Amino acid sequence: MKSLAKKFVQLMPNTKIVRVDNTKTSPIGKCWENAKQHSKETGSRIVNGWLIMPGDKCLRDDAIGIRMKHYWNKLNGRYIDTTDLKFNDSTYVLFKENCVGFWLYDDQFQYIVKEA
Repeated sequence: MKSLAKKFVQLMPNTKIVRVDNTKTSPIGKCWENAKQHSKETGSRIVNGWLIMPGDKCLRDDAIGIRMKHYWNKLNGRYIDTTDLKFNDSTYVLFKENCVGFWLYDDQFQYIVKEA
């Protein structure tokens, strides 16, 4: 998925691929709440961006990948995600602007399909 993520980063300004340590200690489907809780417990900063995953993780047969909005934390120069993601083959793309929170009411998948 890294090659698909690289293409995405080329098209989206203010993004970059980052390495994230996933502790898998918080429930899936609650990334905002998980990041907020981790921030309260550790003093870490909440960051946001996307997970780029293979198309076989989604519901569309023609999808080669999927982009999912996601929140995680940054502490002492390290990125940490406590959400228990059930897949290990995703790539994290960080949105570098400091504007956490503007996706709170729009938690939908965005599919990446081959051009016709």
